[in-house]
Amino acid sequence: MSQAGDSRPTDAPITDVDESTRITTDLPCMKCGYNLRTLPLAGRCPECGVPVERTTRGNLLRFSDPKWIAGLSGGVQCWLAALLVFLLGISLAAITIGLGARAKAGRFIVVPTMTTVGVLALVGLWKLTSPEPDRLKHPSRMSVGTVARYAASASCVLTAVNTCATISDASLDLLSEVAVFLTVAGTIVAFLIHLQQLAARLPHPRLVKRMRQFTWLAAATMTCCFGSVFAPLIIERLAAARLPLAPQGYLGNLIIEWVTRILGFAVVAGEFACVPFGAVLILRYRQAFEGAAKNARSTWAASAVC
Repeated sequence: MSQAGDSRPTDAPITDVDESTRITTDLPCMKCGYNLRTLPLAGRCPECGVPVERTTRGNLLRFSDPKWIAGLSGGVQCWLAALLVFLLGISLAAITIGLGARAKAGRFIVVPTMTTVGVLALVGLWKLTSPEPDRLKHPSRMSVGTVARYAASASCVLTAVNTCATISDASLDLLSEVAVFLTVAGTIVAFLIHLQQLAARLPHPRLVKRMRQFTWLAAATMTCCFGSVFAPLIIERLAAARLPLAPQGYLGNLIIEWVTRILGFAVVAGEFACVPFGAVLILRYRQAFEGAAKNARSTWAASAVC
């Protein structure tokens, strides 16, 4: 058990030490993995030179760079702005359509709204997945935040290529459309898992639980969306190929109709659940990151004094 005279922060991971504050349990160094057992808390790792005390802190955000945490808070602000723009745009589009100007709603409201939302969401994702400065870790390990960045970049490129092909009336292969959807879905899932990890570093177990629930909800909604868009196309192609088990004629049309209806209803229900759920999570993350930045500034100020 940790001794009463131990100088470690109270929210650091519990590490067993003896009366002379030497570590008595196996504790791998946060950078090289060397076992720090028997080393004093005030010592350094003999392999890489990292202070033992840094490993005992764990990876809590209160010990991270306050400027980096402020960047995380800025990313949440971008997502909050994207949500507000989305809600405002949808409301204006609904009013415009109600007044009988459907074409104008699509051209002058929906397209600019979704473009703005996409840009804000991408900027927010980039800020929230920014690498932590001076983070001691194995250089060969790729974080899930980095995966989200790569996936977002790939989805932007594929979306741009498909958009240019559509404008030029070029024929798009089904696989290219599937690739766009999968990269976007992969970006979202990786990003949400990254947010779970950040919540665990606050630490905020309840927020981790809520984000995990939201991740499953978003994944289920995207799966239904994928099915509603591509299942009819796949069934049609199977029928056109006249495969033995492929549905033909009236049966095929009936299957397509009901699959589209059921999955479409599931997508709408999922979206209606995701929007308020996501809004609450955005506000909670905003508050949590602001508190973490404040704690980090206090921690760094105390370290500077020492």
